[in-house]
Amino acid sequence: MQFPSRHDMAMALIFDECGDRHDFPDRDRLVVTDTEIDESGHTINISRIACRSCGMLKVSRWHKPDPAEPARGFAVMGQQEYPEPGDVPGIVDRTRRITDAEYTKYLATRGISDIPAYYAPDRREGTEQHEFVLRIRAGQFFLLEWPNKIGEILPIPPHATSLGPIDAVPGAALCWAPVDDGEMAVTVVTALDDPGPDRSYPQIAELSSRFHAGGVYLCELAGARHELPPLPAGYGDYRLRLHTSDSGCLLQIFSHPRAKPFAHQPMQGV
Repeated sequence: MQFPSRHDMAMALIFDECGDRHDFPDRDRLVVTDTEIDESGHTINISRIACRSCGMLKVSRWHKPDPAEPARGFAVMGQQEYPEPGDVPGIVDRTRRITDAEYTKYLATRGISDIPAYYAPDRREGTEQHEFVLRIRAGQFFLLEWPNKIGEILPIPPHATSLGPIDAVPGAALCWAPVDDGEMAVTVVTALDDPGPDRSYPQIAELSSRFHAGGVYLCELAGARHELPPLPAGYGDYRLRLHTSDSGCLLQIFSHPRAKPFAHQPMQGV
């Protein structure tokens, strides 16, 4: 089973504190933030407004009025939706204030009492950088958690999260290199905090994946394994930010609550 992470616990605490007293800005206005097309081909306007305290979304949907029709009232369907953990205000700070004892108690209240020793510890190590030269085959290399194998992510399963040069499932990621076959330099940075993207690379994509507190390693396709240190925050969600260029790759791995995949726009002139 997938245990709740410290980020999950912090998110639950923030929601409990906010309760039903949501602080929605412009609560009486309908501001179009997105649109979709219904089965009849009509455009539906969507308004998503986040609570400033907990990030809960107030979602309103209504058919876009036809400009040719006379002005009249229209029906609005409203509901609330949970945000991604990474969109919850203050979640990173709240996560850091959770002690091992509080986290263990939280798991116990959810019926999880037989907890493996490596789930609860919260390792807070500094930023580390490791340099490798990988033998690339079929344009691929992998980040895997022991004892996972390449079969966790290859072939890419339907439930994988994917964006550009990276695909991931819990405990495994497939990275697409800028070369199809040959040796390539790969730098791996592990950190508790976001080290920030290196904008000298022309392509940068990032997504979330959940890992246990065990060791991780880089793996070549039908080749060598290169061990990395344990992830800095133990069990939980991490951000994988892959930078690629003709000269090599930079993979940043840092603790961060789950968020949607994101591709950085290249800098002008790069």
